[in-house]
Amino acid sequence: MALIVLSELIPLVCLILTSLHSTVAKPDGCGIRANTQTRIVGGEISYPGKWPWMAAFYRSNANQYCAGALISDRHVLTAAHCVSGVHPSKLQIRLGEFDLAGRLPATQQNPDNSNNNSARALLEDNSTVNNIFNVEKITVHQQYEPRSHLHDIAIVRLNRPVEFSPVIQRICLPPPSLPSLEDRTAFVAGWGTTAFLGSSSPSLREVEVPIWNNQACLEAIGKNVFDTTLCAGGRIKSADACQGDSGGPLMMSMVDDRWAAIGVVSWGIRCGEPTKPGLYTRTSHYTDWILSTVQRT
Repeated sequence: MALIVLSELIPLVCLILTSLHSTVAKPDGCGIRANTQTRIVGGEISYPGKWPWMAAFYRSNANQYCAGALISDRHVLTAAHCVSGVHPSKLQIRLGEFDLAGRLPATQQNPDNSNNNSARALLEDNSTVNNIFNVEKITVHQQYEPRSHLHDIAIVRLNRPVEFSPVIQRICLPPPSLPSLEDRTAFVAGWGTTAFLGSSSPSLREVEVPIWNNQACLEAIGKNVFDTTLCAGGRIKSADACQGDSGGPLMMSMVDDRWAAIGVVSWGIRCGEPTKPGLYTRTSHYTDWILSTVQRT
């Protein structure tokens, strides 16, 4: 298996794996976090720099409405339903964000706390750079079906290259031949609502979710679960993505604490229903499409 790395487009560097946790050759750059402290329903507030590939989507200067994941210095992976029918000139993307109002969460406001000081330094470093990007091109998967959510994946090309920093990094892509992830856990993060039809979170939140078997997912959801679908969510307690988290990555640590986007937040029935997992576009099914799209654009 190869863990795909997009490194300034050319060359494409491959990480050769013998399993999900062993490595033959190491890539440079993707999936590395500067801060490893340990729309999200049932989750907790994250920390600056913990998920440095997260991208906040804005349309026509309105509030944040979707998310994505930086996969190269010019490309962001997201859901097709976030950008289908949107003209590039109407879309802006912010990188390196934690709290959309530029604040630390209340639980981290103690000025004597070294973690707080580190977080503040990261926020201040990000405030000195232009982290707002216009969009040059939007590529929606050519077979995207809005009604069934099939092929709900898209790539956005930024208007200029990204300058990587402790709070702006790219995430890795999984290999096309990724084995079954059933019963493993992954993380999802976002600024979406913390309950169905609830209010959005100004601070980035995260939650760990178990991955379901697709047959069990189909039985729970009833329809529109494909081999290109990945299902994840709390089986007992609320743990899910919600409105505003769409397009964000479902993330798993694979090799040497390097993170890959194994899914893209797509849809679900309400949010955080213990018997209803969230549905994600299975990224490994589209790795080749992502690479070819990035090379073309």
